Amino acid sequence: MADGVRHLPLDGRRRGQPHVQPLLKRHQIRARLLPNDTQTHRLLQVLGIQHWNPRRPNQRGDTTLGRPLRRRRPQLLLKLHDMARRGPQDPAAQTVGANSHTFTNTGSFVTCVKNFPGNRGVVMGLSTGYISISAAVITQLYRAFYGDDTSYFTQFAAWVPTVLSFAFIGTIRIIKSPVRSRNDDKVFYKFMVLQRMFSFNQTGYGLSAAAVLFLLFLPLVVVFEEEHKLLKTNSLTQFAAPLVVSPHQPPPKETVPWWKDAFKPPEIGEDYTILQALFSVDMLTLLVATISGVGGTATMIDNLGQIGTSFGYPSKKISDFVSLTSIWSYLGQITAGILYEILITEYKYPRPLFLTLIILLSSIGHLLIAFNVPSGLYVASVITGFCSGAIWPLIYTIISEVFGLKYYSTPYYFGGAASPIGLYLLDVRVTGYYYDKEAKKQMAASGAAWKPGEALNCLGGECFRMSFFIIIVVALFGAVVSLVLAVRTTKFYRGDIYKKEVLCLPERVGVGQEENTK
Repeated sequence: MADGVRHLPLDGRRRGQPHVQPLLKRHQIRARLLPNDTQTHRLLQVLGIQHWNPRRPNQRGDTTLGRPLRRRRPQLLLKLHDMARRGPQDPAAQTVGANSHTFTNTGSFVTCVKNFPGNRGVVMGLSTGYISISAAVITQLYRAFYGDDTSYFTQFAAWVPTVLSFAFIGTIRIIKSPVRSRNDDKVFYKFMVLQRMFSFNQTGYGLSAAAVLFLLFLPLVVVFEEEHKLLKTNSLTQFAAPLVVSPHQPPPKETVPWWKDAFKPPEIGEDYTILQALFSVDMLTLLVATISGVGGTATMIDNLGQIGTSFGYPSKKISDFVSLTSIWSYLGQITAGILYEILITEYKYPRPLFLTLIILLSSIGHLLIAFNVPSGLYVASVITGFCSGAIWPLIYTIISEVFGLKYYSTPYYFGGAASPIGLYLLDVRVTGYYYDKEAKKQMAASGAAWKPGEALNCLGGECFRMSFFIIIVVALFGAVVSLVLAVRTTKFYRGDIYKKEVLCLPERVGVGQEENTK
């Protein structure tokens, strides 16, 4: 939910005012998603807001301006009010808006991965999928409270995620669980089949519900019994004889400077330190592959409206492309995590191999744009949306498996830095350059002279041909790099990659175990 209202500006140029009224009347969700949790799901784009760029029209926007908060509020709200009045280019507003989501993402993602280490691929897919629909959820909540009045939108987007975060802050924690059976998923699936085979009447449903409630509360008996034993143990230890501590202390361990261990990483799958993870060859390989693969999909999605305009598609068709990209991005996030987990568990394929396949699949969408295939933008939007959604759960899971979970939060965001780097290089430096160059060429051919600050409009397949040829070459390079990572991790993935996390028991020794160790 917090990620759904986040909005990160990508450049310093001021856009026009947003118009959210059409969405609230049509009940339509139209998103332009970027495939990174640090730059995704801008709520204004989900609302179908139109932004204008003085040089390249119909491009990404910056922010919303809501009704100013009242001066009677506390100093924090007064500060937010001043930030909103100064507009989207205020550095303080940009800093807060760009980094606010990292707190909630770190707390939820890292905790979920550590609680479910044996199903981290599925967990990452579901978590990123929830982020995709969070903007749509908060939009519907706003409409339920305020209807078509958009004047309170910014204020609503500020307090709702904050209240929800405080409401559930006590439930998001790392829980140590005992050994989990590897066949419990199969048992669950069998129960689902039996549910479809048999039907019950009202009495049967009532009895089954009563049985479920009985089984649900039955473990409370064990809890009460354990608490009773602990009370007895505490009362006996109060009168026990004091323990004699041996005066002989073990020799202190030799401290190793941090810079010596930074370039000596452990085996793949062990817990890397932060510096070992950041300076490892595997992280560098994964970062290069991510920049090359994600940069192209991000550029495609970020310029989807402008590509449709240049190719001569009507505005309604462009809206369909945006919707297709959003829908398939969500489907990619949900289904890819489950599919990866099944293939890795059953066939022991290295997970980076799927990263190679996703990057190669995204190249097909880039080819359709480069050659301006008739009606190819439909297929390209579907392919790009699916790849943008499927690639990030894959990358985050690879980081957790290769570098361990002890310091997972830092490599997690270090890997996410690949998206803005790739987007800047391929979108701003490559696509923007060739678009402006072709637009100036068309303007010169028509006999008009371009003036600095004047909007540039390019029509035809030549506007994005050269830039997407470059994106295809970069994507193929990223596929080769990710294939190198797949070869390096093949031995690791052929073993039991979750043995260390899944088979570890809670840090509590039972009475029987204490007796055996004596």
